[in-house]
Amino acid sequence: SSFSATTTLTIAGGSVCFSVPMTLCPGGSLQTSVPSSVTGVQWFLNGSTTPLATGNTLTITQAGTYTVRAPGLC
Repeated sequence: SSFSATTTLTIAGGSVCFSVPMTLCPGGSLQTSVPSSVTGVQWFLNGSTTPLATGNTLTITQAGTYTVRAPGLC
């Protein structure tokens, strides 16, 4: 049998701009990115204050709520 997990990607500046719910299947991955012109990008998982990653692209491999922050993004 198979199952899926819901992943939410939130784009945030000083406040939440928008959220995008996605389904991630077991063993699957999802690559997400922000434009290369955006600098200072940090990715967070499940409300953590410690960045999970930095850079303009993130490959998501586990369920959770991901937030991306960068100066002037929204």
